[in-house]
Amino acid sequence: MDSAYAKCVSSPGSDAIGGEPGAMIRPLRIMHVVDRLDLGGTEKVVMKLVRGFEPGLFEHYICTLRGAATATGEWASGVTVLHAGREGAVFQFNVPRLVRVMRAVRPAIVHSRNWGGIEAIIAARIAGVPVAIHSE
Repeated sequence: MDSAYAKCVSSPGSDAIGGEPGAMIRPLRIMHVVDRLDLGGTEKVVMKLVRGFEPGLFEHYICTLRGAATATGEWASGVTVLHAGREGAVFQFNVPRLVRVMRAVRPAIVHSRNWGGIEAIIAARIAGVPVAIHSE
């Protein structure tokens, strides 16, 4: 097995990066958190990033906090899109919902973007996600 591949995968019963020799391995799960999935710049950057990863090595989830435009269904094909918040709500406290989603998906990495998704960092810490990243 290629050592670079072994570093990017984990065994089925574990969330740790790297599998044991001879063990079945699964793709590394990455959850991208965005405020809303529209056809804007942030979303295009996320989709370009997702499409740049090797499909067999990584499993991507996009989690929205305030819904998604109906036109993004086809655009986001091949990626699991989850909704943690309520569409159209002006003020929401999404940390408890995000924690539930993260515990269900069990990502190895959470990457949130823009101030609309900053609460994902708090949720990731509570949910026990090993790596949490926020970028603007």
